[in-house]
Amino acid sequence: MALSRSDLEVLSEKVLARVSADAAELRISDSEALLLRSANNDLTTNGLVDQLSLDLTVSFGKRSGMPSSTSIRHRAIPSSCH
Repeated sequence: MALSRSDLEVLSEKVLARVSADAAELRISDSEALLLRSANNDLTTNGLVDQLSLDLTVSFGKRSGMPSSTSIRHRAIPSSCH
């Protein structure tokens, strides 16, 4: 997916704007993996896997929680940070 720095900043602002906790830490990971399969000395399958994940740690007093998502659609952003 390779989000630009400005895209990451906008996404971070959107997620953190929904947080009403005492403290919050957001971790955004973007990774790509190339999958190759071979048989009989020949490549039979290849594919590219692109994954984005959001990991949020929120604290309410002495309690904390860690909602996460692998989608950046508005409805998929963790609502448990309220």
